Amino acid sequence: MVNALSERVRRPADLNRLLIATNAIWIVVLVGVFAVRTSFGIEADLTTATRQLPVLVIFLLNVVGASAILILPLVAAVRLIVTSQSRLFLESLLAAGLAVLAAIAGTRLLTEFENSRILLTFTGSLLKDQGLLLNPLLASLVAFITVSRVVERPYAGYFAIFSVIALIATELIAGGTTLIAQGTALLIGWSVGLLIRYLLGTPTIRPSLAQINKALKEAGYEVAEIDNVVEVGEGRKFIAHTKNYQTLSVLVRDRDRNGAGVVFSWLRSLFFYSSKEFRGINIRRKVEQAALMSFALESAKILTPKLLLVREIEFNSILSVYERVPGIGLSEYITANGDIKDETLKTILETVNLMHQNDIVHRSLSAANILLSDSGEIYLLNSYGGNIAANLLEKRVDLAEILITLTVLTSPRRVISIAQKVFGNKKIASSLPALQTVAMSRDTRKTLRNNKKTLPELRKELGRVEPTMNYEDIQFGRINYRNLFLAAVSIVALYLLIPQFSQVDFSAIISQASWTWMLLAVLAKVLSYGVSATNLLAFVKQKISFVRTTVAQISASFATLVAPPTLGTVAINVRFLQKAGVKASQAGATVGVVQVVTFLVHIVLLLIMAVVAGSQSDLTFRPSENLLVILVLLILIIVSLLSVSKVRNWLLAKIKPFLDQVAPAINVVIQEPKRLMLGILSALVLNLAYIFAFYSSIKAFGGEITFATAAFVYLAGASIGQLAPVPGGIGAVEATLIAALTATGLPSGVALSGVLLYRVVTFWIPVIPGWFAFAYLQKQKAI
Repeated sequence: MVNALSERVRRPADLNRLLIATNAIWIVVLVGVFAVRTSFGIEADLTTATRQLPVLVIFLLNVVGASAILILPLVAAVRLIVTSQSRLFLESLLAAGLAVLAAIAGTRLLTEFENSRILLTFTGSLLKDQGLLLNPLLASLVAFITVSRVVERPYAGYFAIFSVIALIATELIAGGTTLIAQGTALLIGWSVGLLIRYLLGTPTIRPSLAQINKALKEAGYEVAEIDNVVEVGEGRKFIAHTKNYQTLSVLVRDRDRNGAGVVFSWLRSLFFYSSKEFRGINIRRKVEQAALMSFALESAKILTPKLLLVREIEFNSILSVYERVPGIGLSEYITANGDIKDETLKTILETVNLMHQNDIVHRSLSAANILLSDSGEIYLLNSYGGNIAANLLEKRVDLAEILITLTVLTSPRRVISIAQKVFGNKKIASSLPALQTVAMSRDTRKTLRNNKKTLPELRKELGRVEPTMNYEDIQFGRINYRNLFLAAVSIVALYLLIPQFSQVDFSAIISQASWTWMLLAVLAKVLSYGVSATNLLAFVKQKISFVRTTVAQISASFATLVAPPTLGTVAINVRFLQKAGVKASQAGATVGVVQVVTFLVHIVLLLIMAVVAGSQSDLTFRPSENLLVILVLLILIIVSLLSVSKVRNWLLAKIKPFLDQVAPAINVVIQEPKRLMLGILSALVLNLAYIFAFYSSIKAFGGEITFATAAFVYLAGASIGQLAPVPGGIGAVEATLIAALTATGLPSGVALSGVLLYRVVTFWIPVIPGWFAFAYLQKQKAI
């Protein structure tokens, strides 16, 4: 007989609380800092209110707050030592000491920023050297209370809570601190206490085997032996043998296992529509749900272990007694016998069908929950997470799961063949969209990870059942990877964009600039989208919408903000062509050809404009000495690397696939002169549109410069900007263009204003429509 249980346990509920507490710290700090005016107003009102309390009340708060730091640990120490829990007392002291250090470390971290907003948030004034921002005594007291579990004692708990409130109130009355500072210290103490409690474990308060035996005896089950104590997600499972030779399955749910898997199941319910794993942490509600499922299955004449007894052992500890059905699990049966009969597979599927006809779903039809009894009958086990009054989607997911389970154990063709006879073709085929890993139970998800070919094979076989059926797509994800990617990219974009905008004096630009030239610059930028779409489509044989291609070019304005120049545009165009039906290799080759043609046109135009300008000597740009040294070093490194045969071979191996893709596309384009001319012409117009936008931006501030000179400066600056490994060439493009314009003799003020206007028109403002275009194309699954 098993008569010993673990003396200390790590409670999942403590881990859940720890996650809540640590996240609450950052939330409180951030809210206090960013809403400093609001929080400061609340602090002032609270301070005023507390100082208007009667003198006697303030005196009592001071006495309680000051004495609690000594009295509470002393009372707890006596109780713990008398009850032979000296180790718990030492752990409580350890937590208190660590909480003090954590509060001091937090203060150091906050003062490192030397920010007036932080100072105002945590002290209520801008005066420095006001001592520790976070109250270490409060943190240590809360940590001590948390580990020693004083708050769980009937009277000591009330005194502990009142003591913490009194300590906070006295600090606020004294001044030099704020409610945010006190709240942060309290959360730090709670977090440290929970961390110690979880790492070192907590003395178990689970009902003992003697208490379990007593509860069973009171219900008429005299236990002779208990064995096979197993920890499961729901609690502890026992096999109980009674004196009248009856074998029972006993499940005890208690607070030590309360909260197990809560964080994971909550996250799944947050991310996936289909997931109903999160059922809270209320033990009684879990017991009621399990009992409801047991009675519902029994009423539907579906074989499942009968629920014999539900009884509360003590507060937050409830046992459930089920009959013990002799038999073997489905997977163990196949392991032992090598195969399973078609009749047995049919019986399993008929059981699931009967369950669905009664609007019940199991929601965990893994092999571990299907039992073949010694009498040859099929039993469904562990139906705790099932549902009654199930909808059509839940039934389709349930059906998909049982098909997956049986396919892993046998073969897809065999399972589908039998399932067609039980469910019919249409019902079986309707489960095809539900064959998604995210919709399955935890055990089945684990099984699929070890059997990666199961889903593709099953989908293929199901697709043959009703090949002409119009399948309705099922979207299980609330937050998909596309949306997460878009949100992440948006945050990066804002991070890069806001500092740039903060350096621009828009009022000066608008008031001083010529509106006519500004409008021309904007029109040139708008024209570039259509020309860019034409340039891409010139090299594509498939028929693709010109409007949607233009939208893709607009979305590239957003992509360029979070990726180096050209790279963002290339990525968008390749993805867009693939989604439009162009093969991946062909899409990459097409975009490669577009880039090659555009680059060649750019270089030819640069040389022509240099000649036309006729004053290249006046356009010299002298880079700094450091930049020259860096360039020389880079050249030496490149030469040294290329002198090594292995490096050359590796580089050729990387470049050759690209050349193999681009070469056929170039041959095709050469054989179609109209496409080639359209591509060259559109690339030329695209460059001229940007040159005209640049020229108009300078003229908007009265800059005296020829079109050829402006063109040369733009083309040279754009070439250098393309080399900058920063998103959008931010900083590099502006610096190059301003320096080049100044070198031509243009006043620095005009050069600065013109370049900033050009970047606003062609780079910063297009980010906004670019974001909407990017989101639209993602929603339409066009990129």
